[in-house]
Amino acid sequence: TGEDLYPLFKKRLAELPPDFQPLTRRIYDAFGLCPATGDGHLAEYTHWTHDPQTKPWQRYGLKLYDWDGAAKERDRMWREIEAMVAGEELRGRLRSGSGERAVPIIDAILQNRNQYELAVDIPNEGYIPNLPEGAIVEVPAVASGFGVRGVGVGPLPEGIAALCRAQITVASLAVDAAILGSKELLLQALLVDPMVNDIDQARAMMEEMLRLQAPYLPQRLLTAGS
Repeated sequence: TGEDLYPLFKKRLAELPPDFQPLTRRIYDAFGLCPATGDGHLAEYTHWTHDPQTKPWQRYGLKLYDWDGAAKERDRMWREIEAMVAGEELRGRLRSGSGERAVPIIDAILQNRNQYELAVDIPNEGYIPNLPEGAIVEVPAVASGFGVRGVGVGPLPEGIAALCRAQITVASLAVDAAILGSKELLLQALLVDPMVNDIDQARAMMEEMLRLQAPYLPQRLLTAGS
C-alpha cells in the first residue's frame, strides 16, 4: 500500500527483550534502517564485533562457530543421504522441502506466472543505482516467462552503500585472484575485508589456506603473483 511501517516496526522492536538481536538494534539506531539477517550472520560482515582484546562479540551474546558440532551434523547428513540412496524412505529436506525459493521460481518461469518474489539474488541492473552494475544484489523481483526481472529499490543510504561496496570489492578481487592465479590480488582481497586488521596475519592466513587447500586449487595460484 505504500504505507511506512517503520514507526510500527520500531514500536514492536522496543517491546522485545533488550537481549534480542542487540547488534542489529544498534546498527538500526545508527543507520536508520534495520538489517534483516540477524546478529549471527550480520557479525560476519561488520568490523565492530571481532576485536580479540575487548571481545565485543561477548557483549552482543554472539558465539564462535561450533566446528565440532558442524562436523557431526555433516556426518549425520551424509549418513541420512546414503540411507535414502540405499532405498530407505525419503525424509528431511528431500521430503518436506528446504524452504528456499529456487524450485518455485523455476516453476514460475516455466509456467509464466508473473510471480512476485520478496527477495532474489541477481546482477544489479540499476536496481540499486549507487552499487556497481553487475554486482549481485538482493532485491524484490518478478519471475515470468521472460526470466527473473528485479524491481528497482532506489539508492541505499550512503553509509549502508559503503558497507555493501566493500563486500562487493572483496568478492571481485577474490574472483580475479582465482581467474588470474594471483596471490597479490588474493592478499588484496583479504586486506580490503573490514574483518582483517593486520597485514602480517592476513598474509600468514593466506599462505596457510593455500597450502591446506592445494589439492583443490590450480597449482598456478600457488606460484603466480608476488
